[in-house]
Amino acid sequence: MDTTQDKESLQYKIPAFGSHVCIVLFNVDRWDGELIPLGSGIPSEAVQAAYLARGLRFLGTFGFLQGKFCSAWEDPVPHNNVVDYLARRYCEWLYKTLVTQAPTKMDADANVQWLKQLYQLSDPRKEN
Repeated sequence: MDTTQDKESLQYKIPAFGSHVCIVLFNVDRWDGELIPLGSGIPSEAVQAAYLARGLRFLGTFGFLQGKFCSAWEDPVPHNNVVDYLARRYCEWLYKTLVTQAPTKMDADANVQWLKQLYQLSDPRKEN
């Protein structure tokens, strides 16, 4: 699955067909980043200028495809510590979006159940 074709396929599929998609902007030297939810609109010129001033660059995308968490990274792929940090930030964003900002308690409860099911899934990195 590490072929260029698969990587390019994920880079296209996550934003095109994924759910809960975030664009990852990051400055590895400053350990500074932003997760931008897809569909939140294009940032204003002032916000874009602030991103540039912080040295943020496009690093990749996070999202779910057919119920499975996926990520796609630009070359060079960031160090595992960066990926782990950004994945944790994504999980925090996902929880906030699905639970604390849910329109009703029933929606929040359903989303908590879905997140619990995700947590129960095996980690494919540990299966090999």
